Amino acid sequence: MGQMTPIWMEMFQVGRGTVGLSMTALICSLGIFMFLAGKWSDRAGSRVVIGAGTILAGAAALGFAYAQNIYLLCIYAVILGSASSLVYVPSFSCVQKWWPERRGMASGIVSLAFGISAAPMVPLFNHWLESYGYFSTMIRISLLTFVVGTLFAQLTESPKRPRREFSQVSFAGARRLTDDLTLSQALRTRAFWLIWSIWALGGAAGVGMVTLCVPICQDLGFTPAQGALALSIFNLTNGLSRLINGILSDKFGRRIIMALTFVGGAGAYFLLSFAREFVFLALPLAFIGGSFGTLFALSSPLVMEYFGERHFGTILGVIFTAYAFFSSWAGPFVGGFLRDISGGYTATFIYLGTFLTVSAVLLAWTRPPQRV
Repeated sequence: MGQMTPIWMEMFQVGRGTVGLSMTALICSLGIFMFLAGKWSDRAGSRVVIGAGTILAGAAALGFAYAQNIYLLCIYAVILGSASSLVYVPSFSCVQKWWPERRGMASGIVSLAFGISAAPMVPLFNHWLESYGYFSTMIRISLLTFVVGTLFAQLTESPKRPRREFSQVSFAGARRLTDDLTLSQALRTRAFWLIWSIWALGGAAGVGMVTLCVPICQDLGFTPAQGALALSIFNLTNGLSRLINGILSDKFGRRIIMALTFVGGAGAYFLLSFAREFVFLALPLAFIGGSFGTLFALSSPLVMEYFGERHFGTILGVIFTAYAFFSSWAGPFVGGFLRDISGGYTATFIYLGTFLTVSAVLLAWTRPPQRV
């Protein structure tokens, strides 16, 4: 959607902030539909739900082509958010059920695919926009989503029977028991609320840098080109860490890998104020990006190993509300507000670095629920 922002500003004669309402609508819809997507996936299976998500995504792109005002744009953004939810949760559920002995690696690959999927499409979409115009481009995107998504959704069914080859201690240190917790049971455990809080705080620290990276670089005296490169470094480590740390977590445990990356990200935030050379800007951003990617990659296997497979989608969907309804404003909005009132980003760095520090502490307290 960021690629279309300048076009929508010109089409609807509105400012960047007004167009930004479409992203707000999308994130809020993620918070609502992640829970529903998980619940439906647990009941209907991943293939059906992912197929429905791709159809909705294609419909949203078609809606963008015909949108006449910012209000319709926000409505179609909500549809796109719901479609993303219907694809996201079942995908993680499916791969972890197929590869229970390598859940970190499987989740890392899927998370990496989500994280870098825009990279090869941006040049293609730019070519279509320049060659065919906005309306034709959106129609092409819609058709591509319908065809490719529907075809590949047929290959995403979960195994008929859970593959539970290991029965004592999982790779994350969670005792593998015979019963799976329902959502109501999970809500009564300390582990659930600790993971929810980790998502809220760690997510805010990550998404805050997504939106503030370029302005931060400008404030620190770096050129626009260096700011763009810095954002690319953040995005690159955000993506690669999902796969690398997913693999490492299969061997060393989810909590220890997540905690180490959070501590590294926190230290990086505290050092950013002292960046005067580009290398001392790039290295902290790499650590922060790595912590953000690790949060996305390792949370899913941690949730499945703590609460079981049967209601995984529903529980993960509720945990994701922490990101949608807390992180989405606590990071970008409050972080930017602190800069405005203080005249610099030092307070923002301390604020977001503290979030990652607390997340690491909460991980140390997190233990698998005791099931009887």
